Amino acid sequence: NSLVTIATQPVTYTLEVTPRYAMNIIISEQKSHLEILQDMMAVFGGYLVFCNNKVSLRCEKALNVSYSFDDDNIIQDTLVHTQYPIESSPNRYNVTFYDPNNYYTGVKLVVEDLVSQKERRKLISKDVDLTGCTSQSQALRLARMYRDKVALSQVVVTFSTATMAMHLEPGDVIDITKNIYPNGVAVTLFDHIPFRILEI
Repeated sequence: NSLVTIATQPVTYTLEVTPRYAMNIIISEQKSHLEILQDMMAVFGGYLVFCNNKVSLRCEKALNVSYSFDDDNIIQDTLVHTQYPIESSPNRYNVTFYDPNNYYTGVKLVVEDLVSQKERRKLISKDVDLTGCTSQSQALRLARMYRDKVALSQVVVTFSTATMAMHLEPGDVIDITKNIYPNGVAVTLFDHIPFRILEI
C-alpha cells in the first residue's frame, strides 16, 4: 500500500509556424524551361494561366466562387458535360521528398485511396518526384491533394455565355446550376456545383 503523489508542473507548449509550401531546389540537370517549371510547380500545386497576353502563376487552394451560372446566363442548348471514367486513374500515389536530416536522400511516402481500390478491385500506382520538397508533411499534403483531385474532378463542362462573364479568368472558381427537361419534366443536372475555369 504505497501512496503515489504526482507533482503537478505547468506544461509549456511551443508552436512552430512553418510556411505551407517551401522549396529548396538546385537546378543541375539539362532540361527545358517548361520541364524545370513543372518540377518546381509540383512542389506547391502550381499551374500557369495565360490571359490578356500575360502569364500568371496560380496555386491549388480553396477559393471563393467568382460567379454563378444558371439557366438565365448560360445560352440555351450550349452546355455540354463530359464525365471522364476513373478506371485508369491512380488510386495510390508514391511521392518522393528529399529529407534534409538524411543528407537530402529521397524518401518515398505512400498515399492511397482504399475505397477506390476496393470498388475497382485493382491497384494503379503513380510515382511523383517532388524535386525541391524537403518536408514530409508538405509531401503528404500534396499527395492527398493529387489523390482527391482524381476523385473530385471527373466532369468537364463547356458552354457559351454573354459579356457579363468577361471579368472571369482561367483559374477562377464558378458554380453551375442547370436543369434539363427530358420529356418536358425538369431534372436537376447541377445544383450549385463548383468548377474551376480551365479555358475561356
